[in-house]
Amino acid sequence: MSKDELLDKALKELVEVAFKDGVVDDAEWDMINQIEISLQVYADALDRALLDHVITREESAELENLRDKIMSDAKDVAGEDGVIDDEEKELLQTLTQILKKYRT
Repeated sequence: MSKDELLDKALKELVEVAFKDGVVDDAEWDMINQIEISLQVYADALDRALLDHVITREESAELENLRDKIMSDAKDVAGEDGVIDDEEKELLQTLTQILKKYRT
């Protein structure tokens, strides 16, 4: 599966979670958009790390830092209004599962 296909699949999972109740509010779209940008940055870093077919300790640390930043940024966006509602929590849980798939 290509990088673009993986990203599309991840975003589809997030949108499906957001649409569970039939409505995606602005906060959910903001989260999804922020996650999309962050996952693209992560995928690009992963591609660079895999160019030589070996992920060094430094590259592994960079990728771990990016995964942590993706989660932190998503939590920040979810909590911008002072409350992380159930749907936002579910989006964060889905993001956690997606990031586990990208572990090195």
